[in-house]
Amino acid sequence: ENFIQYESSPVPGGAEHIESLFSAIRKNLVVEFSYNNIYKEETRSHTVEPYLLKEFHNRWYLITHCTKRNDFFTYALDRMSDVQVTNKTFSRSNSFKPEIFFKNCIGITENDHNPQKVVLSFSPMFGKLILLQPVHSSQKVLKNDKKEVRVELNVLLTPELTALILGYRDEVKVIAPASLKKGIVDAAKKIGKRYK
Repeated sequence: ENFIQYESSPVPGGAEHIESLFSAIRKNLVVEFSYNNIYKEETRSHTVEPYLLKEFHNRWYLITHCTKRNDFFTYALDRMSDVQVTNKTFSRSNSFKPEIFFKNCIGITENDHNPQKVVLSFSPMFGKLILLQPVHSSQKVLKNDKKEVRVELNVLLTPELTALILGYRDEVKVIAPASLKKGIVDAAKKIGKRYK
């Protein structure tokens, strides 16, 4: 305790579901649960085929396939209740590759859009940290001089990407794409209004 200290975090909500969901994934068993959509402020029942458990920022998520809509969806475990593993089996799709599903994603939000080239310009001092700890595995260094460290990413435009960029404050500037640049500017304006 006096020589090494690990990051500590509270036990994530929904952790009680991990064991049963993990078992359902391994055995290809359909899962039923109620889900609280905090954005729509409603709770609905879901029947899904579970494919993957993923942790992000100390929270757990279940990536599933919905046969009704023939698409993949992500659910936060801390918003799930009445989780039931059924006896109904399903055939796992060969098209789902866990190592590829989130390849172009920063965070947990995956969508069906194509990844875009994101160019970020960091201040020289902060850029040194970005060189040591890349923003994403696709990161390429375009410029590294006394004025800036400019990098290119090939990623999906997700809310987590926006939050990450805003977290760098005035140490970063979005060069491209224009839509992301506008989104960051608009978000910064809204933040400024909160402090007036």
